[in-house]
Amino acid sequence: MIYRHIFKISEMFLAILVSAVVLSSSPALADKCEIIAYQASTLTIPLVREQESGIEAIDIRIEFDVNVLEVKEVTLTGGILEDKDYSLTYTISEGEIKIVIYATGDMAETSGEMGFVTFDIIGNPSDASGLSVTDFRCNSSESGGFHINGEICTDIELTQFRDTDNDGRIGIAEAIHALRCTSGIEECDSEDMGLEDAVHVLKIVTGI
Repeated sequence: MIYRHIFKISEMFLAILVSAVVLSSSPALADKCEIIAYQASTLTIPLVREQESGIEAIDIRIEFDVNVLEVKEVTLTGGILEDKDYSLTYTISEGEIKIVIYATGDMAETSGEMGFVTFDIIGNPSDASGLSVTDFRCNSSESGGFHINGEICTDIELTQFRDTDNDGRIGIAEAIHALRCTSGIEECDSEDMGLEDAVHVLKIVTGI
């Protein structure tokens, strides 16, 4: 009788362990992701589907700030459906992209990054912005979102800075530029980086 109890406990422990492994191998879910972008650059965001099952059609709607972002491209290239029997169409209205991905042949049973949306950054460094997936349906079931740094989220908080030394990253040079603008040492227009941006950059650099 004791051995039966030990066996049952072992079965339960094994089931929990398997569940933990499966969950740890899947992208984490987040309410909101954060992205740092650079003025006058491009930003590419992956679209990911969570569940692995047959894909007949996917309908996606994304809202964005037209004063900060301009849609450059929506594509399947580089995703899991690139070499499969699928087509993509999209339309852009004021601040919204409507994307439809549909099977043109055999349906694929898969999950992962299936498409990418690329934006041009047209706003000013001080502009705050965001993107939201307002609808993501695969075969009429809710099923995905943005894929940012290993997390799946339906909302993105976008912070943009001026890459003053053109090194493709935010660092001390940007903080110094913002402080020089704030102090008047450097002539900057009203839409350039200021004290708040300097503090934000310093937090990023120091990891605070």
